[in-house]
Amino acid sequence: DELYVFSFGTYPGYTGNLAPKGMMSVFSSDANNGTQTISWTLTEGLDTRCSDACTAANCCGVHIHVGMTCSTANDIGGHYWNSTYYAVDPWLTVMYNTSSGHPATQTDLVVMTGTTGEDVYGRAMVIHDFTGARIACGIIEEATTGAFAKYPTYTGSWMTTGGVKVTSSGTVQTLHWIFTAGLDPQCSGPCTDANCCGVHFHVGKTCGSHAEIGGHYWNSTMFSTDPWLYIQYNASAMPSIMMDVAVDTGYEVADVAGHSIVVHDFTGARIGCALMSNLDMGTTTTTTLANSQVSGAPMLSSIAATTFLLATKELAF
Repeated sequence: DELYVFSFGTYPGYTGNLAPKGMMSVFSSDANNGTQTISWTLTEGLDTRCSDACTAANCCGVHIHVGMTCSTANDIGGHYWNSTYYAVDPWLTVMYNTSSGHPATQTDLVVMTGTTGEDVYGRAMVIHDFTGARIACGIIEEATTGAFAKYPTYTGSWMTTGGVKVTSSGTVQTLHWIFTAGLDPQCSGPCTDANCCGVHFHVGKTCGSHAEIGGHYWNSTMFSTDPWLYIQYNASAMPSIMMDVAVDTGYEVADVAGHSIVVHDFTGARIGCALMSNLDMGTTTTTTLANSQVSGAPMLSSIAATTFLLATKELAF
């Protein structure tokens, strides 16, 4: 049961100059009455004083909170855990560290909360500064993709794990991804082979057959150049994240729903596959998309966008 925090906003009422950005994965297990294994990459905006030991309550903390909102401080509440199973708050020792600067990363930190994935879905993840003050908040949600599987013809050792969130505005899809494991570590710098280190939409609506997965999915009637050629991950820091990768595929949200997303290694070989099984087409909101951060990707000016959000729904945990 893997969930994610794909973005953070300013904690309500916080007026300081810290503005954390990054992503987290939250993997839940039934072990020990319910645990969450948390991994994060926080790219900027943290309190640099968190390179030293801190003693204030909640200092430098990263914690799941009771509330299912980031809008009102009173509704966010305190730390979320099952005190029936654990008398001591398990979040007290969960902290980020900026001793190596940004990004600050953490992989596979196990927190015994006594709660399940269904319990934590939709709740607030809060980041604190060195004094323990709350500075940022994000909501735990599903990815657009289901679980990644090995590509059907791949026989190597990489087992890609993580999630991709896809939003859509007209024919532009914007990708936000976090990969926690199973990427090619050679993808930490430039690559030249076709499809190297790529994250791409494909024609097929399956991950079971190479022939049916097919090639890149884009509208060649509208565009003469494949827009996926320069869309790549970077594995220099794990988890590997990327935000606001805007790709004009020439297709709208109803067209791309259910298609496969394929991850490639340094040579361009296909190593992982997942389906866009959670792309909601009904609930919309207006937002602004930033320019793509991928070198060589199509650069888009800021646009008023209609974002197709994941609707709150019954989850199959």
